[in-house]
Amino acid sequence: MTHLKTFAVVTATVISLPAYAMAKNAQEADVNKDGVLSITEVQTAYPDVTEDQFLTLDLNGDGLLEDVEVKAAQEAGLMADG
Repeated sequence: MTHLKTFAVVTATVISLPAYAMAKNAQEADVNKDGVLSITEVQTAYPDVTEDQFLTLDLNGDGLLEDVEVKAAQEAGLMADG
């Protein structure tokens, strides 16, 4: 899937979703338990996620994946949801 298509799928998913708690796998990936996932935490738990994919998933550009961004990635099939 191209980056533009991935972005479109993720954006559409985020817009259509209410805020969800992270799935069990994502919660386990949150090693420091701060409620968000850094690129290091994501790539440790999901080694197939590239830096470019992470940056695409990080919709607000803060360098971290929040609950809604994780859920969107899971809905797009880019991260397993448990």
